[in-house]
Amino acid sequence: MEPFHYQDLEALGTNLPDDILSRKMAGDFDGERRLIDLWLGRDISEALRGKLRVEREISRFLEADYPYTYEQALEKARGVLPGLTEAQFARLQDEGRIDWIYVHGKEHFISSTAGTLRNDLAHAKTRRLLEEIGAVPPAEKNGSGAASAQGTSGNPEPEKESTWLCSLRDMHEKGKDSWTFRIRFTLKIEDSAFRPGHVKVYLPVVCACDYVSNIRILGTSSEHYVLAREDAPQRTILFEENMTENHPFFVEYEFTSTPVYHDLWSETAKEENRKASAALGAAGDDAQRCGGIGVLRPDGPLPEGVRPEDLTEQLPHIAFTPFMRSLAEKLTGQLETPLEKAQAIYDYITEEVTYSYVRSYFAIENQGEYCALNRKGDCGLQALMFITLARIVGIPAKWQSGNEFDDCPPGCHDWAQMYLAPWGWLYCDPSYGGGAFRSGREERRRHYLGNLDPFRIPSNPAFQKQFEPPMVYLRHDPYDNQSGEVEYDDGSLTEAEYDTEKKLVSSVHLG
Repeated sequence: MEPFHYQDLEALGTNLPDDILSRKMAGDFDGERRLIDLWLGRDISEALRGKLRVEREISRFLEADYPYTYEQALEKARGVLPGLTEAQFARLQDEGRIDWIYVHGKEHFISSTAGTLRNDLAHAKTRRLLEEIGAVPPAEKNGSGAASAQGTSGNPEPEKESTWLCSLRDMHEKGKDSWTFRIRFTLKIEDSAFRPGHVKVYLPVVCACDYVSNIRILGTSSEHYVLAREDAPQRTILFEENMTENHPFFVEYEFTSTPVYHDLWSETAKEENRKASAALGAAGDDAQRCGGIGVLRPDGPLPEGVRPEDLTEQLPHIAFTPFMRSLAEKLTGQLETPLEKAQAIYDYITEEVTYSYVRSYFAIENQGEYCALNRKGDCGLQALMFITLARIVGIPAKWQSGNEFDDCPPGCHDWAQMYLAPWGWLYCDPSYGGGAFRSGREERRRHYLGNLDPFRIPSNPAFQKQFEPPMVYLRHDPYDNQSGEVEYDDGSLTEAEYDTEKKLVSSVHLG
């Protein structure tokens, strides 16, 4: 395996030559890689050379992400929707609820076909499509005329009280909620992939931020490790070992999570933002020319804690394309204050973008625009869509990700941050907000503009950043780090070649 050129990621926006693109669109990935090697032997620009090196790896991800033939995908779909006809299956394809590409000239379907449909059943907006095409019977109605399943009209059914819901209530009533958590991450190379040799194992570790404090490493699988600084862009603990026998690696740590609640939907908040924003940026006639009150520019004066890069493109996935500029203008062009613009972007994503499992992030060439164009995406794509649109209209925005949990083991999750005066850096979780919208929970939907919940393990305060110290070869996820990475001296392992266990060891509610 060749060492990975991390800066090549920025070249993903470069177009492919027609002959290579034709092979890719037909799903002739062997032919595509053959042509890429031919082109790499020519005198070409560094941008195209970088694009081709990355594209060669993307082709391998695409083949793995779309394993099912038509017959296999139909069988998977029928496992969720018994009796689904071929005509109904085709309609779901056309509606974008079943993802597919060509592989060797034939339709092949994504590995998450069943998972996406199962998710659709749980939410009113996408369930209505299933009802419309006759894939499921109409939901029963309750006494108020609203669907007894989760819906977006009428009064939603009472929810079972959970730790998470109690915490949200405490945040609203007390202004914050505080917990101490003890977390254990374990990674083990699959026996089938293990071979003796020099191995580097990177595990994610909680990073410091405004709601995380008192971080303590409590235990590790070895006393020899390199722990990245608390504010590293993507925080890891690195174990490096000459392995002769396979064994697990682990880190156990403790931290306190204390998110503070901000009600951004009140008239008081709107007026506070108007006044504070006017003091920061353009006001009066200048505001009209700049596109609103308090619009910030990367080359202008910035408030403390905001960097120029929080307002600029970060290619390839935070790109100010004509489409994204047009969408930002459509959503916010008649609005003045940063808060009004942030609300409009958030409203659009939570109400119009459907949560959907997607192919590997590495195989999507512009994740923010992909989500906006297709009006579908998972938590990370929705966060990048929000960040891109916010930056276009002059709202500083950035990434945060890691894992989230409640009464279940930790699982991967991504969200966004935004800067709004007078409060500073706040949080935005469009996918949680979208889930609340589809469930008819408006108060909860509004909560996730400006706020999180305590049940987060942030590890990555930045997107598309190398580890410290860096990996040599291509990471399974070169943009983020939520489950760990492994590499030998001659190459890295794929996600299927190692197993990660994430465990909430203990939690203490501090109030």
